[in-house]
Amino acid sequence: MTSKVYPLEHDTVHKEYRMEVAPDTFARVTYSQDEQVLHLNYSEVPQSMRGHGLGSMLMEKVLTTIQAEGYQILPVCGFIRNYVAEHPEWHHLLADGHEKGEPKLALESQRSVKR
Repeated sequence: MTSKVYPLEHDTVHKEYRMEVAPDTFARVTYSQDEQVLHLNYSEVPQSMRGHGLGSMLMEKVLTTIQAEGYQILPVCGFIRNYVAEHPEWHHLLADGHEKGEPKLALESQRSVKR
């Protein structure tokens, strides 16, 4: 895991959270918004920088920011669903009606469908 500090930007115009991980290279989470619920649709770490813990670092920063901004989340992206399912400390951010164990179950059912 990297020990470098990457600041997080929240671009409300493009509806994304992003971290500059190299010059002009970003890890990002995109979302759509339904009132106080952010649908976390997509996450990306540049291919050349995967495997160094940047995805987890990005999620910690994004979820911390979302919590501070007062939003709830609906994880749509498989990586994000799995991350939240494996980190119960973030379950309180899940939008009402979203079962706490559901993200992992949804991810597992998608894997079985793809086989």
